[in-house]
Amino acid sequence: MYPYWTIPVTLSLILFWLYPNLKEDKLPKSPVLAYWGRNSLQIYLWHVFPIAILKNLFDYSSVLYYVGIALLSALFCITSYTIIHKKQI
Repeated sequence: MYPYWTIPVTLSLILFWLYPNLKEDKLPKSPVLAYWGRNSLQIYLWHVFPIAILKNLFDYSSVLYYVGIALLSALFCITSYTIIHKKQI
C-alpha cells in the first residue's frame, strides 16, 4: 500500500509539467482525448446506470460484468451526446 502523501506529490508533479505545456499549447492533439473531453459529462453521468443494471446479473469478478458496464456506458454516452448536442435541445 502506498503512503497517503504520494497522491498529492504525484498530482503536483503532473501539474508542474502540465501548466507550462498548456500555456504554450504543446500538448499532443489526439482525437481520442478530444472525444473524451467533449463527452466527459455524459461518461460521468451514465456510468452508474449500467452498474445498477448489471450488478444483479453478473458476479463482480466476472469479466462480462466490466465489459458490459463499459459497453452500456459507451452506448448511453453516445446516445445522450447525439440527442443533446446534435439536436441542440
